[in-house]
Amino acid sequence: MSAAKLTQISYVMMIVGVVGVFIFQPVAGSKGSFSGFFCSFMLLFTFSGIGNGSTYAQAPRIFSFFHHHLQQDNTNSADINATKESATVLGFMRAIGA
Repeated sequence: MSAAKLTQISYVMMIVGVVGVFIFQPVAGSKGSFSGFFCSFMLLFTFSGIGNGSTYAQAPRIFSFFHHHLQQDNTNSADINATKESATVLGFMRAIGA
């Protein structure tokens, strides 16, 4: 499965988790469901981690494809430039995510 597809699936599952959190909360007169609320949050946390990891996996592939497309005659230079740029972007992604 590609990282992009996994990211899409994780976003959909996070939406399901958020909807579950809203559904299982106590509302004027009903008690709600703690187990449903807890499972919805666990679903949300699990798929946010999976989505985060799959997003990090996409950056090197995107830059590799981009540089190989730009520099079709020199694959060694394309690999070096893709490695440099993907490392830089991953550093920024981690800094922003922290």
